[in-house]
Amino acid sequence: MNDRDKAVETALRRAGELGLRRALVGMEGALSRTFRRAGDPAGAAPPGETLPDAPRSSEGVASVAGEWSPTEPAGATVEAAESLAAAGLGVRVCGAFGEGEPAEGMAPFVEKYEGIALGPPSFRARVEVSSGEWLDLVPAALSPDLRPESLLSRLGEGPFLDLFSRTDLVAWLRFGRLPGLAGLLRLLLERVYPSLGPNEHRTFLFGWDGFPGGAGGAASRSLLRTLASFHTYGSVFLETGEDGLAPLARELQVRDPSGDAPGELAAGLRRELGIDLLLVHGPASHLAAGREETIELTHEGEASLSPSPLSAAATRTGFVVGRLLGLGAAESLWLAYAFAGAAAAGKAPPGFDEAVGWLQESGGGARLHTS
Repeated sequence: MNDRDKAVETALRRAGELGLRRALVGMEGALSRTFRRAGDPAGAAPPGETLPDAPRSSEGVASVAGEWSPTEPAGATVEAAESLAAAGLGVRVCGAFGEGEPAEGMAPFVEKYEGIALGPPSFRARVEVSSGEWLDLVPAALSPDLRPESLLSRLGEGPFLDLFSRTDLVAWLRFGRLPGLAGLLRLLLERVYPSLGPNEHRTFLFGWDGFPGGAGGAASRSLLRTLASFHTYGSVFLETGEDGLAPLARELQVRDPSGDAPGELAAGLRRELGIDLLLVHGPASHLAAGREETIELTHEGEASLSPSPLSAAATRTGFVVGRLLGLGAAESLWLAYAFAGAAAAGKAPPGFDEAVGWLQESGGGARLHTS
C-alpha cells in the first residue's frame, strides 16, 4: 500500500475521532468590505481572467458604478476557523474581534465560535479585479490595541485553565505580528502547561509571515526561540510560505540561505528552532521538515491548486487533521493536498469526506520525495 492509499485508509478508519478534537485559533481579526462593479456578480469570469475595466485604486472605485458588500469578518483567524470547523473539529476563537463586546459585523462569527474579544478589529477594503482575486484598497493591518495577555483577565483563572486543558490544537497565526503575544506565551509556559503536563495529542501551530517592518531584532528572535519550550507539552509546528524561509533564516541570523534548496533550508531552520516540524507551502508543493526526515509532496502543473487564502487554510487544515488523527508526516501531507484540491474544486472550505473523496478520485498527480 502506497502512502496515498495508506493516508486514505487510515484517515477514514479514524475519522470518528475528529469530532472529539478541539481547536483554539487566534488572534488576528478584521472586518472587510468588497466593491463589485455594477452588473458583475462574484466569480463572473473564469479563474484568473481579469474583469474588464475593473477599478484598481480608490480613485478608480469612485468613478465606477457599483456597490460595496456588507461588512464581514475576514483575515487568517476567520479563514482558519471556518476551515477547521468544516473538517469536523470543534473550534473556538480569540483575538481582535471587539473591545469587550463584538464589533459591529463581527457578532455572528464570534457567536458561532464562542469568540473571546481582546481588542478592536482592523479594517480592510478591496475590489474584485478578476474572478476570486482582489486588490486591497485598504490592507488589513493587525490592531495595535490587541492585548493577548488580557485573555486571562477576560476569562478568569478557572475558565482560562479549563480552556487550554480541553484544547488539542492551539493555533496562533501571524504570531510574529501579534503585539503582546510574548506575554501570553510566558503565561502559558509558566502557569498553565506545567499543571496540565504533556499530552501526545496536543499540537501547537504557529503561523509565521515575518515581523512588522521586516527584521524584528533580539526580542523577535527570542520570541521565535520560545517556541521550542512548548515541546515538553505537545508537538510544535511552525508554518510559513516558501517565500518566508529566507527571511526566517535572516531573522535567526543563520548562514546565507540564498544557495539552499527549500527542503535543505527548511530542515536547517527546524533544527535551529528546536521545534518538531516546519511546514512550508509553495506554489507547486507542500514540504514538511521533521526531526528525522524532510518530505516534499509536489503537484507541478496543477493550476487549480494555485496558492490562495482558501487553499492555504485548507492545506493547513489537512495537515493538522492528519496529525491529530495520528498519521505520520507523509500521510498528513497527502491530506493537506486533498484539502487544498477539494477547496480549489469547490471554492469553499471542504469537509473531511469531501477532501478524502477528492484525493481518491482526482488526486493522482502528486509525488512524494523524502530526504
